[in-house]
Amino acid sequence: MLILGLTQLLVLILFLWLVVLKGYKTKAGRIALRSIFVFLLLFFVWEFVTVILPRKFMGITPDVSRRLMSPDRTKTAILIRRHGFDINFVVEVKSGSKKKRLFFSHDYHPDLTINRNENIEWSADSSFLVLTIQEPDANEPFMWAYDFKEKKELPNIQVIKSLWKERNKDKEHI
Repeated sequence: MLILGLTQLLVLILFLWLVVLKGYKTKAGRIALRSIFVFLLLFFVWEFVTVILPRKFMGITPDVSRRLMSPDRTKTAILIRRHGFDINFVVEVKSGSKKKRLFFSHDYHPDLTINRNENIEWSADSSFLVLTIQEPDANEPFMWAYDFKEKKELPNIQVIKSLWKERNKDKEHI
């Protein structure tokens, strides 16, 4: 995110240089460049206020809830709680030196007295990762899963449960 912000700042400086120092011969050209400059400036300010500033100064705190190595020991799944104005859950998978964010949850109420029993679980063959979050007033937990064989998220609970049974014959159900 910081690189994106610095890139935008560089583009803003380039446009400022074009408009102020070089100028354009036609009035329409100067107006167009100034409009683009103002748009990029406002976008940069908005990104700074909504992305960079909250991370540094507004108390968004990442907390590793669970770290779990795959059964084949090639990948590590990390479940992170992000505390701030609300709570979000993040699932990242590290494989070698690469780290990839696979999931970012919707906002949860920031009441820390509620135990959501968030958990991640690998399939026996390491091809499948499941996240469960217990909603306080729901009958079934929220479920999200990623299939590493297909390289995609799974669409719903029924598909997740059937794939779990298929790939985990000797393991208990989720």
